[in-house]
Amino acid sequence: MTTLRALPIAAMLVATMSCSVADSLGTTPALTMARQLEGTWQTAVPVTFYYQTNFCTGKRETVAQSKWNVTWTLTAVSGFENVLDVEMRFTRASSTPVASSCGNGGNGWVPLVSPTFFRATVSSSAFTASDSRSGINVPGSYTTDLMSVTWNHWECLIYCSGEFTNASELKLVRQR
Repeated sequence: MTTLRALPIAAMLVATMSCSVADSLGTTPALTMARQLEGTWQTAVPVTFYYQTNFCTGKRETVAQSKWNVTWTLTAVSGFENVLDVEMRFTRASSTPVASSCGNGGNGWVPLVSPTFFRATVSSSAFTASDSRSGINVPGSYTTDLMSVTWNHWECLIYCSGEFTNASELKLVRQR
């Protein structure tokens, strides 16, 4: 009878010890994304993008704005649990000039090409998407069906140009 009482206690000790040994050997599985993000995400309403350039004065200034409809297609990168490839497609309305030192003439803003490609590194509820070659830096957060993104793009060739959104203004909704 005493032996029967001791068996469950011994089993619990072995189970507890085996977990500790596995952890100390580094065999515990790596953390993965909190949610499955692969698939298509779209804006429900057009988002204001502001165009910037240093073409007119040599200093960064906002020269125009436009409403964009944006779609992201996210694909897992093989061999990485927390990295996604992002394909961004967008359509934009005509741009509206804003007061700048460029006046009414050409403003030097060079349009971003659609589609645009970059990578996102994901944590449990946030991500950073970037492509240093093209000056894209896009922090954001997500839930199961909504991403809140701040778009930043500043690329320099002969002169610099790019676009941005206000903080967390680019909202992307999962498409089912």
